[in-house]
Amino acid sequence: MRKKIILFISVLFFGFISFLAINRFFFDIKEWWIMKENIIWSKKTELKWNDFIYDESKTLTDNIQANIGISARYRIDDKIYYKTKTAFVPEKSFVNDTTNPISLRIANTRFDLCEVYRRKLEYKIDSLRKTNIKNIDLAYLEKQSILYTNYFSEEWNEFLKIPKENLIPELEKLENKIRTQLNNNK
Repeated sequence: MRKKIILFISVLFFGFISFLAINRFFFDIKEWWIMKENIIWSKKTELKWNDFIYDESKTLTDNIQANIGISARYRIDDKIYYKTKTAFVPEKSFVNDTTNPISLRIANTRFDLCEVYRRKLEYKIDSLRKTNIKNIDLAYLEKQSILYTNYFSEEWNEFLKIPKENLIPELEKLENKIRTQLNNNK
């Protein structure tokens, strides 16, 4: 009888430990599953034509539509856990003309600009980690994610208003600004 009790307690203990381990990695596995088809930003990542779905019948701004955004995971326990990535979604990105290298350059610039705003968001969250987190809830973290995504969209939309005759010099200015911000890491 004593061996059965010890065995039962051991099974419960190891079952509980296994549950905690699986629960801890569940969100990592779920994120991997969701993001596995996406291209995650890195210094060496550059979008190529074959990352897009070619559809000559689509009417697209600058012949290209790049689905780019910030993926965020977060929770609050005794501290803030916050993890973000800048992602390009190939299955929702289209091109109707692959002969214009400027279009691809613009898509890569947009990808880089999104990374700038992802880093700004991370910087904001890092500053929150230094405060009393009892005043911070998940809704506030969600609001920050939306806010920085909107900042990114606003800047990109301003760029899209540039007249075609000013496109190249303005694109170069934006690329230089992005390069500086990425090198400053904020």
